[in-house]
Amino acid sequence: MLPPTRLAAITIAAVAAVSHAAKYPAYCAKDMDANKVQPLKDPKNLELIQVQLVVRHGARTPWSANRCWDGYNEEWNCSIRQLQRPELKVETANKTLVNSREFEKVYVRGDNVFPGTCNLGQMIDEGYYQQALNGQHLRDAYVGPHGLFQTTDNLVFTNATDIYFESSDIPRTINSGMIIIDTLFPRATNESSKPAVPWHTGDYSHNFVTPNPVLCPKLNWIDQAWRQSSDYQGWLHSAENHQLELDLQKVVRNYDHATLYDCFMTAKCTDRALPAGIDDDLFARTTSREESFQIQQYLYNHSAYARAGMSPLIQRIRTRAILAVAHRAPRFVMTAAHDTTIMPLLGALGGSAWLTEWVPYASHMLFEVYTNKTDYFVRILYQGKPLAIPGCTTEVCPFKAFLDLTEFANDASICRTPAKPFQAPVAVKVGEASDATSSTTTWTWLYVIGGVVAGTALGYFAASNVHANRQGYSSLPERA
Repeated sequence: MLPPTRLAAITIAAVAAVSHAAKYPAYCAKDMDANKVQPLKDPKNLELIQVQLVVRHGARTPWSANRCWDGYNEEWNCSIRQLQRPELKVETANKTLVNSREFEKVYVRGDNVFPGTCNLGQMIDEGYYQQALNGQHLRDAYVGPHGLFQTTDNLVFTNATDIYFESSDIPRTINSGMIIIDTLFPRATNESSKPAVPWHTGDYSHNFVTPNPVLCPKLNWIDQAWRQSSDYQGWLHSAENHQLELDLQKVVRNYDHATLYDCFMTAKCTDRALPAGIDDDLFARTTSREESFQIQQYLYNHSAYARAGMSPLIQRIRTRAILAVAHRAPRFVMTAAHDTTIMPLLGALGGSAWLTEWVPYASHMLFEVYTNKTDYFVRILYQGKPLAIPGCTTEVCPFKAFLDLTEFANDASICRTPAKPFQAPVAVKVGEASDATSSTTTWTWLYVIGGVVAGTALGYFAASNVHANRQGYSSLPERA
């Protein structure tokens, strides 16, 4: 459990954040209280039986070793430490082979890409506080008289059939998830003697929490189709994009656009200096272009890339919810992941109605399952606010609506590369379905609800030198 002084510090930080959050991009997540879980407006006789949380890591250092811009030499220092203790788990052994110590992993100043004590993409101290607040908000929502858990529950954290934790095998996601859990379920004073809590992950090459061409070969095919589409080509070569390039090159040299977005955001969120000549207008146009690029990829052709890429995770979420109805699934599941998890997840399930921004640090989605003893219901939330599920006009929807929403993830052919060579697709207008790719009932609702992407400048600012070498954001060790 966090000590009172730490909890007080978190509370003070949250209050202070509200007063100056407006001067930062939403990406920075300065006002974490805005993301509290909204209570049910009309709980009636509903009982919450399962919650699945998908959460992005907290604020971090830049992810790329590429130089942000000429003269960039920022020092990054991190106080978060990783404690490790290697143990050989041999079930047949009757004794401990080695009485192991706990070791602290230290990044040595001067031995890292950036000056200071942080490694690439490491979660910074602010990220710790962001996730602690997430944990507190989740505790407020789900622990109590009418919650998923009671304060008197004697939870067994080694029982993965009741509580299940997973993440990509990246320190910032692992740390984020653990901070949330330790705040959501404060540690008892006598818990140090209990067995270690299982944390589930896997080989990074087979990561399923982001679009991964290793698991879904069709992603490269879809990406090629998108890049050759008339919409993308028109956007790429637009006058606005050309002007942006001219304006950028006057003040920034030796950059690439994917890195520049991240460098701009990590600098802006931590009050570091931007290159001389980057005013508010140029900052906004540069970051909007990168947001537009990524959102376009996820929404192209009725979210084909997002649907295929996220089908492994969505299938797991769907299966766990179905098992919850049968009372054979964990009550609580947490997946600690990346922006390149939540953005395509929003795009895959809700199209342009749900995916409207580059998701902030520590942002999250929640999948809740309820019962009234005779039937089952779902609620899906982003940043603590309910999302409108197609075919449902209330915040809590029939379970069938969730099954219909996620049915595509059961398609065994969704990641299969077509046998015939790629041919440039016929453009599909908003509100129309493409017979070549899907049925009307499966796809059209994505566009009927939302229209074009709200709040995102999809019509301008693409980067021509990104086109040749960037396959979405599937190279997670470098970003997200």
